[in-house]
Amino acid sequence: MDKIRLIDNNDLLESKVDLLIKSNLNKTVIRDIALEINSSFKESIIVVYAKGKRDTSESNILNRVKNFRETRSIGQFDAVIKYRNGLLFIATYEKLDHSAFKDKAESLIRILRLDPVECFIGISNLHSGLGELGNAINESLFAERTGEVFSGQSHYFNDIGIFSILIPYSRDAWIQNFYDRMIEPIKNYDEKYHTELFNTALKFVEHDGIITKTAEALFLHRNTIRYRINKIKELHHMENSELSFYEQLSIAIKLYKIYTV
Repeated sequence: MDKIRLIDNNDLLESKVDLLIKSNLNKTVIRDIALEINSSFKESIIVVYAKGKRDTSESNILNRVKNFRETRSIGQFDAVIKYRNGLLFIATYEKLDHSAFKDKAESLIRILRLDPVECFIGISNLHSGLGELGNAINESLFAERTGEVFSGQSHYFNDIGIFSILIPYSRDAWIQNFYDRMIEPIKNYDEKYHTELFNTALKFVEHDGIITKTAEALFLHRNTIRYRINKIKELHHMENSELSFYEQLSIAIKLYKIYTV
């Protein structure tokens, strides 16, 4: 019966989190939903989302939730929820200055015994006001996803750069059309002529567009890399647009990693 109650309670909490992050709600409604999750929530918020690098069963995650609650690792002003095969931690404070934010976040990770070697960790910005809880949760999810894309450990939302835009909008039709326009000509050329343009583009972006480093990574001569990159430019009719070409190729490759991880 205890297990059933835990599952039912967590399913209810998950549905509330879905409502917070997927609906276009005003701050008053968001605040009301937040207080339904925990009526003792304070106004300053940090959200951490952690997901195991290896497959973790729903039962194991729920057991960790139960253990956190029983051992009181989570205080009365906080909440822990199983969410999307991971653990969502909402920590709230009466008042927290931005100068103390990172220290509090790192302390929270230690208290929760989250091992960065074993799991991907995403940390939101500091938010002042329960009406911003939906944004804080999304930020932690996007930061964790960036860790998956880069095989990293922990990421602050404030540090993920262009991924703070690409991840939330990666399924948008316009973004996907852009991706197809950039990637399909390269892959079609590889398939037709049995070349390695796409893999070269991938390494080129991973090494910040530096020919020498790309050549070293692929064990090829620099001139071979230059020839392949110039061929990609030709496929996109961007021979004379060096900066624009790299910007667009870089975004397309980042999208590729989001779609394939």
